[in-house]
Amino acid sequence: MRAVVPSRFAEDLAEPSRQGQQKSRQHQPDLRLVSDDGNVGVGSPAPRLAAIVAADMVDYTRQMASDEAGTHARSAALRRGVLEPGLARHGARVFKHTGDGFLAEFPSATQAVWFAVRFQEAVRVWNARRARARRFEFRVGVNLGDVIVEAHDVFGHSVNIAARLEAVARPGGVLVSQAVFVSVRDPRLLFEDAGDLSLRNVDEPVRGFHARLRRGWGEQRDSNP
Repeated sequence: MRAVVPSRFAEDLAEPSRQGQQKSRQHQPDLRLVSDDGNVGVGSPAPRLAAIVAADMVDYTRQMASDEAGTHARSAALRRGVLEPGLARHGARVFKHTGDGFLAEFPSATQAVWFAVRFQEAVRVWNARRARARRFEFRVGVNLGDVIVEAHDVFGHSVNIAARLEAVARPGGVLVSQAVFVSVRDPRLLFEDAGDLSLRNVDEPVRGFHARLRRGWGEQRDSNP
């Protein structure tokens, strides 16, 4: 178990504004073109720092096979009652729905981890009111890194790492990368070292950490962030 250190988190890198531009254009993104040889020019979105959360439902295929209409209805109810309010609270947006999961972009690693652990707590509360066969369980992975953002999607190696971490996370748990771990400093969160992980289609091992709320903080819904 890793010791918890004082609070501090990484914020997004601010998008650069060009000197001498008109005031109305100061907040436009820096657009660049990427040629076939990899050179960057004006036209395509420049990479920016973002935290990515990947979540996937455990045993979704079996539930759909046994009760397709009921599983879909419960999934939609959980999305409206748990997922969407949590995303709004933490300033995030979902850029891809996968049927039994989602990928979301967050402005900071701290907001992403807080959403992830609170989401898992909220799912457990939601499940407590339902029969065992009608409950849902999720795996969640979180990564921090440069991404390329377009209007309706987010691309990059950082997105792939978040998805691979989700695939090896504990059911009902949150698994974060070392980049997230070193960026989040909050005594209300606990991190357990998961060691170097071999992830599918990733050449180098990725250090992982299981994240959870410190006991007692789960009930304090109005605490910040």
